[in-house]
Amino acid sequence: MITKLAFLLGMVGVPIVLLALGHNFRHRGPRTRSVFWGGCTGYLAGVLVTACCAFLPPFDWTGGATLRTVAIHWSAMLGALLGILITVAIAESAHELEERQSRHG
Repeated sequence: MITKLAFLLGMVGVPIVLLALGHNFRHRGPRTRSVFWGGCTGYLAGVLVTACCAFLPPFDWTGGATLRTVAIHWSAMLGALLGILITVAIAESAHELEERQSRHG
């Protein structure tokens, strides 16, 4: 049941959230823009993993049912979350670097 919910959230919920973040994109702050682009990039990577794994024949997954479940049902949602986390971390480190340079320069 939880895997079906994860798949549904990954295929429908994440695009709705990204659509909401993309609304009035020009007027958003740099952090929100980085979250948007990180989510889009991660979501695209996750959907590609889902599609590639879904097209593999079942006999290729012999003994790897757990991996198949994670790859197909969870990759879109986890990809978006991972993309968001990475871009937020990059934006934070860039912001800290800017602050250090402005204090010393």
